[in-house]
Amino acid sequence: MIPPSFLSSPLFWALASATLAALAGSVAWVVSRRLILRYRSSLPALLVGPRGLWMPACLMVWSGYAGWRLMGSPWLLAAIITTTLLLIVTVVDYATLRIPNVMTLTLLVWAAIQMLWLGHPTLGAALGGFLVGGIGFFILALMGRGALGMGDVKLAAAIGLLFGFPGVVVALFWGVIFGGLAALALLVTRRAGLKSSFAYGPYLAAGAWLLYMGTLELLPWQ
Repeated sequence: MIPPSFLSSPLFWALASATLAALAGSVAWVVSRRLILRYRSSLPALLVGPRGLWMPACLMVWSGYAGWRLMGSPWLLAAIITTTLLLIVTVVDYATLRIPNVMTLTLLVWAAIQMLWLGHPTLGAALGGFLVGGIGFFILALMGRGALGMGDVKLAAAIGLLFGFPGVVVALFWGVIFGGLAALALLVTRRAGLKSSFAYGPYLAAGAWLLYMGTLELLPWQ
């Protein structure tokens, strides 16, 4: 018989969240593969066979840490779901240079569920974030003349609904910084030119993820 004290211990929540994340990571692996095959004939090497296990493995390790820190908080489940969705967006866009509408819609639905379930952000803030993210990136896409795609615009709007205003500004700011640094690195190393296609979604997702985890005080230095 499991002692009641163990069920309320950090170790229990670390193990429970890691187990849940293993399932979420497996789902992410399957979904990523299917979405990628919509746009290209073969899968990247990191998603073929046992090498694809890095997705559930990484989610397990991170979620175990998150479970240890958050224990029974409902934000633990929210963090796992958000991380899984952003991971899928990252992998698919990196492999195909596309952000499928189904993933943007899923993020929008999840943002609405989070707002109703956890009360954050408020409806007004969420709508403000949606408009700021979507309109702001639409203007940037027009100014960039192809540097940003409509998938990036839709993702920015979804991130806006998830964080609300003014949180969306911080999330997208870091996404732009990460994307700019990555583009500069590619240019300096001559792995890409000024007119080369570039996956921006992974960096927007990274900025959003860092802010989300920082808000929950889950970053290692917090």
